Amino acid sequence: MDTTYSNLKFALGTLNIAAYRYANSQVKQEVIGIFSDSLLPGPGHYKLRTLGHHGAGFVNGPINCTYYSTDPTIFCCGSLTVKRLDLQAGIIAGTFDFVLAKPGCDSVRVTQGRFDKRL
Repeated sequence: MDTTYSNLKFALGTLNIAAYRYANSQVKQEVIGIFSDSLLPGPGHYKLRTLGHHGAGFVNGPINCTYYSTDPTIFCCGSLTVKRLDLQAGIIAGTFDFVLAKPGCDSVRVTQGRFDKRL
């Protein structure tokens, strides 16, 4: 399941994109996503950082590894590019990629992610 949520009236414009995988129960849940709380005034290129307004996350329930770029112990490197933010037409589109790493867990690499969504 792929979900895109955008709220351009909160803070400086928010965007949350997440994909979920459930295998038999929530104990085996896997979630991966990106977020931003500073999209306005328009299209732009944003670095995903450990601390900041743009980030990424991954939860791997089966092996109990959780990565949130807001956690200073997590390595996060990547970007979010909003290529189109048309408020009149109600469209947001862009791309993203990132790497998350945590001691004791496998690294997570997302490449060539993209989104196109009506607001």
